Amino acid sequence: MVDDQEYEKLKITAYQIIKESKNVDQIKQALAFILPTAHQMAIDETAKVLGFSNNWVSQLRSRFLHGKPLKHASRGGRHHVVMSAEKEVQFVTRFREKYPLNNEIDAKVLKQELEQYLTKKISTSYVYSFIRRNKALLKPEEN
Repeated sequence: MVDDQEYEKLKITAYQIIKESKNVDQIKQALAFILPTAHQMAIDETAKVLGFSNNWVSQLRSRFLHGKPLKHASRGGRHHVVMSAEKEVQFVTRFREKYPLNNEIDAKVLKQELEQYLTKKISTSYVYSFIRRNKALLKPEEN
């Protein structure tokens, strides 16, 4: 358990996070610690204020007490990529040379070309994600 001196340090840290952090998730974690302890707010009231379940508030408090601050919630970036962004640009360049682009892209043809380029089967959902990621490159050239 946390002694009084350590509790005061945590309280100061929580207030600093609330004051200085630009990360909403970290602020909510600090509030999950501060509201029930310093302001005698019940867990269910804290959960309503923060928009979380009682369970999640307890987890946030526990992580804060153990010095495990939340990182930014959104991972972002490209995870589980089939090919790098550079290779995608190279592929699109080759694809544009081979197929004149009008207002529509034939997903079946694109899928076949991608599978040939990657030498493996890919899902149709990957093709549509690929189109969304590269729509600026896949636009038809304006004369």
